Amino acid sequence: MALGDARAVRDDGTVTTHDIDAVHRARLEAFVLRARRIAAHSMAQDLDQLRRLAGAEFHFGFDGVAHFVEWKLPPEEATESAAARVRPLLLQGDDCYYANVLAALGYFLRDHPERGNVREALRVWQARVDEPKVSTDAGYIVQIKDESTGEEGSMSDRQLALAWIYGDVVHHDADRRAGARVFGVGERYRAAVPLVAFVMLNAVRLLGVVRSLQERQLISLDDVVFTEEVIALETTFRVEATAYVAEVGTPPPSSINDQWPGGWRKLNGPESAEGLATGRVMPDDSVTTEEGQPPLGT
Repeated sequence: MALGDARAVRDDGTVTTHDIDAVHRARLEAFVLRARRIAAHSMAQDLDQLRRLAGAEFHFGFDGVAHFVEWKLPPEEATESAAARVRPLLLQGDDCYYANVLAALGYFLRDHPERGNVREALRVWQARVDEPKVSTDAGYIVQIKDESTGEEGSMSDRQLALAWIYGDVVHHDADRRAGARVFGVGERYRAAVPLVAFVMLNAVRLLGVVRSLQERQLISLDDVVFTEEVIALETTFRVEATAYVAEVGTPPPSSINDQWPGGWRKLNGPESAEGLATGRVMPDDSVTTEEGQPPLGT
């Protein structure tokens, strides 16, 4: 991808500078919102640890009997949620696909000395993340043979990582899972942690760059993307309410501006709420099977 090569084509086939500006600005604004969400993740709170994870640090030792290699990784659940947050940066069709964001920066910095930094960032990203290079450019190769079945396989760390991301986590890609099945989910996860951490770390770094460019007025994004809430911090939601009750099946108003139709009664005072202290969005019988048994998994 060449930096600044996006096109915005009108219905009549013409392209204007204003159109291209808007495309690149939209990509940067989408990235800021996503990167702020990534930066708020628990794994991003310790950047030194995130760097160690991104670097795939391991310990080689001897326990008195045998040599060993040891990795210390975060719980899979934490990395799984992190993978969900970084996934749009890995999708080429997404506005905040990381290479698109760098292309947008390259466009706005096309006459600025810092454009060279953007080119280098793109090179580093492609060398570590771009999928077309997984078979030829690897941090390590894992070769395995199941002695009980004779099944064997050989995969790079990046192939295993993508198998975990797209086969175990954000999708259930049957081909990826089948190709990496012999390695087991643990091996896939071990390979995925450095990749997820690398994407997180680069998202946080680039967010800082974009903030600086905005402050120096080298780019002009909507200020709201830097302040809009991107994380739901509350786990208890309490809102003041005006309550109405009716028999099950009574139609509600069709619009917020309509009056409450007949059959609905407004609750007034604490005594009228007796028996309604705890409610359900769904009735009890909606969470049982036809035989009256709890659904599977409950």
